[in-house]
Amino acid sequence: MRKSICGIFLLIGLLLASAAMFAQQTATISGTVTDSSGAVIPHASVTLTNNATQDVRRTTGNDSGFFVFTAVVTGNYTVKIEATSFRAWENKTISLHPGDHFNVNNIQMTVATANENVTVEAVSSQVQILDSGERSSTLYAKDIRNMALQGRDVTELTKTLPGFNNLTGGGNVNNASGYDPTIAGIGSSVGNGYNANGSPTRVGGAQLTSDGANIIDPGCNCNATQTVNADMVQEVKVTTSNYGAESQSGPVVIQAVGKSGSSQFHGAAYLHFRDHSMNSTDAVNKSLGTTKPDDRYWYPGGNFGGPVRIPGTNFNKSNKLLFWTGYEYYNQSFPDQIVPVVTSTVPTDSMRAGNFDMSAADNAHFCGVGGWLPQCTPITSINGTTVNNGDISSFVDPGGAAIMKMIPAANADPATNGGHNFITNAMNTKNGYMWHSRVDYSITDSTKLYVSYNQQNEVAGIPVMLWWAPPTEVPFPGNFVAPGDSKTISANLVKIFSPTLTNETIVTWSYLNNAYRYDNMAGVSRQALGYPYHGIFGNTDVMPSLSNGWWIPGYPMIYQQDAHDYYSKKQAPGVTDNLTKVIRTHTLKFGFDWQMAQNDQMNFVQQNGQVQFATWGASGNPVANLLLGSTTGYTESSKNTPQNMTYQTFGFYLQDDWKVTRRLTLNLGVRLSHDPGWTDHSGNYGLATWTQRQYNSDIAAGNSFLPGMRWNAVDGSVPLSGRDVQLIFAAPRVGLAFDVFGDGKTALRGGFGAYYYHDQFNDYQGPLSTAQGGRSCATTGVATLAQIDAQENVNCSQVGGTYAVNPNDDSEPLTYTYSFTFSQALPKNSLLEIAYSGNQSSNLIVPNQNQNIIPLGAFFKPDPVTGVINSVPDLEQGANGANKNNYKPMLAYTDLNLVQHGAFANYNALQVSYAKPSGAFTYSFNYTWSKAMGIIGQGPGGYNTQPDPANFHNDYTVSYINRPHVFNATYSYELGNLVKGNKLLGGLTNHWMFSGITSIQTGAPLAQSSTINFNLSAAGTTSGCTAGADNCFPNYYLDSTAVLGSSDYKLMPMVNCDVTGHGDHQYINGSCFGAPTTGDNGGFIPPTLYGPAYWSSDLAVQKTFKVSERQNVEFRLSAFNFLNHKLTSFYSNDTTNLTLKYMPAVSGLSDYTGYSGPYTQYMNPGYTFGNTARNGSNWVNGRRVVELSFKYSF
Repeated sequence: MRKSICGIFLLIGLLLASAAMFAQQTATISGTVTDSSGAVIPHASVTLTNNATQDVRRTTGNDSGFFVFTAVVTGNYTVKIEATSFRAWENKTISLHPGDHFNVNNIQMTVATANENVTVEAVSSQVQILDSGERSSTLYAKDIRNMALQGRDVTELTKTLPGFNNLTGGGNVNNASGYDPTIAGIGSSVGNGYNANGSPTRVGGAQLTSDGANIIDPGCNCNATQTVNADMVQEVKVTTSNYGAESQSGPVVIQAVGKSGSSQFHGAAYLHFRDHSMNSTDAVNKSLGTTKPDDRYWYPGGNFGGPVRIPGTNFNKSNKLLFWTGYEYYNQSFPDQIVPVVTSTVPTDSMRAGNFDMSAADNAHFCGVGGWLPQCTPITSINGTTVNNGDISSFVDPGGAAIMKMIPAANADPATNGGHNFITNAMNTKNGYMWHSRVDYSITDSTKLYVSYNQQNEVAGIPVMLWWAPPTEVPFPGNFVAPGDSKTISANLVKIFSPTLTNETIVTWSYLNNAYRYDNMAGVSRQALGYPYHGIFGNTDVMPSLSNGWWIPGYPMIYQQDAHDYYSKKQAPGVTDNLTKVIRTHTLKFGFDWQMAQNDQMNFVQQNGQVQFATWGASGNPVANLLLGSTTGYTESSKNTPQNMTYQTFGFYLQDDWKVTRRLTLNLGVRLSHDPGWTDHSGNYGLATWTQRQYNSDIAAGNSFLPGMRWNAVDGSVPLSGRDVQLIFAAPRVGLAFDVFGDGKTALRGGFGAYYYHDQFNDYQGPLSTAQGGRSCATTGVATLAQIDAQENVNCSQVGGTYAVNPNDDSEPLTYTYSFTFSQALPKNSLLEIAYSGNQSSNLIVPNQNQNIIPLGAFFKPDPVTGVINSVPDLEQGANGANKNNYKPMLAYTDLNLVQHGAFANYNALQVSYAKPSGAFTYSFNYTWSKAMGIIGQGPGGYNTQPDPANFHNDYTVSYINRPHVFNATYSYELGNLVKGNKLLGGLTNHWMFSGITSIQTGAPLAQSSTINFNLSAAGTTSGCTAGADNCFPNYYLDSTAVLGSSDYKLMPMVNCDVTGHGDHQYINGSCFGAPTTGDNGGFIPPTLYGPAYWSSDLAVQKTFKVSERQNVEFRLSAFNFLNHKLTSFYSNDTTNLTLKYMPAVSGLSDYTGYSGPYTQYMNPGYTFGNTARNGSNWVNGRRVVELSFKYSF
């Protein structure tokens, strides 16, 4: 059946002899030829000439005076029109961008009295895309050249466009840019720190193309498989709403066009350079007492282009074959992007040696800091054996000693560093090269071809952790590195059959291979470190990861999973084609396209094991338990398994761009696509599915192994994708453009469009893993490392939990976009635009996937398995036979995660812009007032769990991407030739350029960017302390288990008054929150509270020396955050001031089991909840970074 469907689509595509571009890379230009009275002039001769390449295309107007050029390569053009008895008409200043529908306005030819031409200079502020209702913005070559660009990736500049905002902190509470452009490397800002027009992050609705090739990473629907280098790109166009059916992507498409050769030889050699000696010291380094990082960045490069020549011959004398090639090397040493400054808590030197005598100098100093320090718990006995003076050195386990070798020694004073005794700059390197080449061949006036090739290679360091890092992580001792190899190819062939019939064919391929390795295997080798245990499965020599449970101070996290044999390969081939037919004033386009995305990578699991040491166990001291090898939690997975998945897309479209009148254009289109979901490319397994009906049937039949699960390898009727999607998805697109007065100065544009797209690969790793059969094993209760080796107290389940897709889910994500734009040309060639832009997204992946949720109040009732009413302490610690899983509705599973569509999001915005794009002084100002809504947990990694896991409608609130107010300003002033006739004075004063970028926006929504309940928890010690002592509350728990009777819900604080912050640096009034009592919960959605505003301002100054008419030397100084402005911020590595902790107001009880208030809010000394100050000083970050550039061009 599947092969038949593919064959039918292919046959129809051949019959149409056309197809739609993945992202419309070329443009359309049209016009209507009239005389001075407005009467049409039929059959005029129209010539279109590329100003750079001198390539020529010709056509003839039809009976209505209407002409069209389609599939026109991006660039600057001249249009010349000739008709018998009329003066020739010419416009030399037309600029075309990817996907443009450009209408040449006011073509009014006058009667000739002699052989004469009339040259028309276009008004640059006229509405540029008058024939389309799309909402889009363009970064022109001049913008890219003049603006202060900190990194090498040109998508950095999209932050200046209307509708874009900066996801400060990358989704956490740090008030810093979510996208760090400082470091060059394979990647982009897409889904990686910037948000476009409220598009849900990483769900697939934002695409990035390079010369038509899809370069988005399908693994996460983010980043890129290559860098779009600023010195190798001509321009970038961003389309955000209601564009035509010829584009398969959406709803946001970022299209980069690489540089190409011209009819004259041109070239350049350049160097961009940054060094720590030119930068200010970051306020974070000053606060933590660390030195300024020794970072430096070198970017030497060059390019050359022109007509292809063979010396001594007349080859290519007519300049039909042109080339351009550019190369850049990058060498970088810098603070790690994920954790630039590591702050953590590590054992003291005495503790490392097994000395827990709290009177030892380093122990006494550390333990005198205050706060909850479980590593300072006195040790008098171990498993009933008396210990003298806290000396446990004779009890140290060799495995524990080996783990301790991975932990760095203390290097900071905890009394002055927020309790942290280990602080270091995490330095990193990323070195490689980029190469872009393009060849353009004008085979004939009616046949045009270009081929573009990009290659990039690099080796990137990973000093702390791959992709992310917990707050207390320390540098990874294995010297983890990630080599990357990227290639992108695109070819575009245009064939003009007649003035009314044009065909365009595009073939593209993008590829990325990352192969990870340890360069210091001895730092993590069990054998090298003397770790004597092989674990449960014994599949690796890499040491177990170290977890502190995210909340136990005393030792750090070394959480990196075993990636010694990890790899990640991605590729995206595509074939597309457009056929355009002009009938009177209708420009009809027909198309077919095919695209595949493949993601082949290892299933990243803990095959090395993960060990945890808590405040109970053999000693009651987590650091001592580490040395003793007395674990309170251990998990290990059986293997890293290759996961190779693909999806394919087949699409057809019909588009009619109808010039109804000279002032009104309608864009009417529909796209029909067949979009199968991600499928197991190997064909060996298939994605697992689950249904309640199959579960009930299996349980009734006595099948307790994965009841309800089916996949292709065990049931051939199940497709390899686990589900069949709808055969056809229909996506209508409607747009209009109305020239209000017919002069091209006042326009109304708008429209509506539907856009389907694919989920990311990461969403379906779990269901494939279930079918592949990997196991994950965990200890129950306390177990020694030796007992784990003997597999005592070990239970096993599916690796990474149990995941499946819903076989009845036939949907794919869908976004409806709509916009209405008013454009008005103003004096001095400026343009004002006022727009409403909105979208509605549906069929998104549901964040709360668990189908096996413990009901509210279940723990207050008898255990369904044993009939015992378990105490809260027993449930919390798994003691006395208490097992939370006994309360699950389906006892065959712990968590059963069903991947399915159904979630939703929306965005509504007022966008106002005012720009002057031409002249010596150019500027652009834009302001966006918006609101983005969605389900809690939508975002990178679904980092925030849902308050109500049973009904995601109760988790609908302001999205973490929401920034209600965003203002951007860019400006550039070129002095030109101020002084003439005096070479010395002119050399000093002429050809200066000043440019800048300023962005100001609302701060991040704090609950959505940290944890939705502000880490609501109990303060004080619950065990191992003396009743009546300070902060000692035996068996007191404040969490969902104790209060709600279910561990699957999120315990929310009570809101008792206006929680808006009051006072300096106070963003939340913590006194208005309260602890819920037993059986009660705060509202699922807390008030929306925003953190400190974000502000950045960059400046560039450039001096150009004219060596000759064609040779220039440029010197440039760029300063990012040039005012060295310090941003008030919360600190993601220490969220104490965003953590709600409560303790009983009644003290001295010997047992607090079932305690239900009153409560007292507790804060560590030096902190106030909701206040950015720490220990009396406001927390700030930010530094000024300076870059020097040199460029010689000819």
